[in-house]
Amino acid sequence: MKFSYMVVGNEVKGTNVTGLIGEYDPLFKLISEEGYTGVELLIKNPFETNFKEVERCAKKYNLEIPVICTGEMYGEDGLSFGDHRPEIRKEAIKRTREAMKIAEYFNAHVNVGRLRGRFEDGVDPEDTIKWAKEGFIESAIGYEGTNLLLEPINHKVSNFILTTEDGVEFIKELDRPNIRLMLDYIHMVLENEDISKSIKISKDYIDHVHICDSDRKPAGMGDFNFDELGELLNEVGYKGYVSVEAFDKGDYLSNVRTSFAVMEKSFKK
Repeated sequence: MKFSYMVVGNEVKGTNVTGLIGEYDPLFKLISEEGYTGVELLIKNPFETNFKEVERCAKKYNLEIPVICTGEMYGEDGLSFGDHRPEIRKEAIKRTREAMKIAEYFNAHVNVGRLRGRFEDGVDPEDTIKWAKEGFIESAIGYEGTNLLLEPINHKVSNFILTTEDGVEFIKELDRPNIRLMLDYIHMVLENEDISKSIKISKDYIDHVHICDSDRKPAGMGDFNFDELGELLNEVGYKGYVSVEAFDKGDYLSNVRTSFAVMEKSFKK
């Protein structure tokens, strides 16, 4: 397995985000020097993200960009595939397709977590599901070599596609080879999932894994033990990225270094 750390896109304005905020060059340098091989990028608008600088820094520090994370499209700008307003759905798809275009260039994936939307009061849940499916399909069409990754999210944040099993079933219904799965350990824990069962039923669909520690701290700064997750991923032959998506706790060096030590212990054979 390979390891990456989340960096926040330059166009994101908020500070309550699960990644490192700052200029790309020193952040990429730090992540590379601490042993990581990738940087995951958290964005809200790919038309405004400075991807030329991302590319320059990635090349300079010999880092891959495994995933473009769309969390702040929803978090900061309120966009989603499942929104009842057509103009919101249209903008969500437009930005996701642009992210897919850029991901194709970087040989990366694009994740969809909150961006899929949620059930709204007064809106038929079947309509929300239909719109969400349309959003995934429209975003994926034309980018068959680039994967769009569905991320199940726990009930405290979302209200449909909460578990790994939900995610696998949704992907099967879409039946497109480039719509696959991303797992996030904290969501699995908060949904009280049987981790062994979840990994086994999703092993043919997983392309990316997020981790953080309890209370969304960097790995190694909370109460979680990642050994079981690491053993299970190794058992099913997962070779992709494990990426830290966490709130900043203390100085960036400690966040990055402590997380890497935990990942080396738990995820490397």
